[in-house]
Amino acid sequence: YNSSCQQEYSYANALVYSTTNSNQIERRVIQFQSRCTCYVTPRRTERND
Repeated sequence: YNSSCQQEYSYANALVYSTTNSNQIERRVIQFQSRCTCYVTPRRTERND
């Protein structure tokens, strides 16, 4: 479990609800989420962006 990663995701997730431009922000959330998943489940290393 990566706490710093969780903070990053939470921050980006909050931006989604506090911004009307959810398009760009949502993309960032997905990026953060995938990065978190990479740390939480190191078994899945299909993408290494």
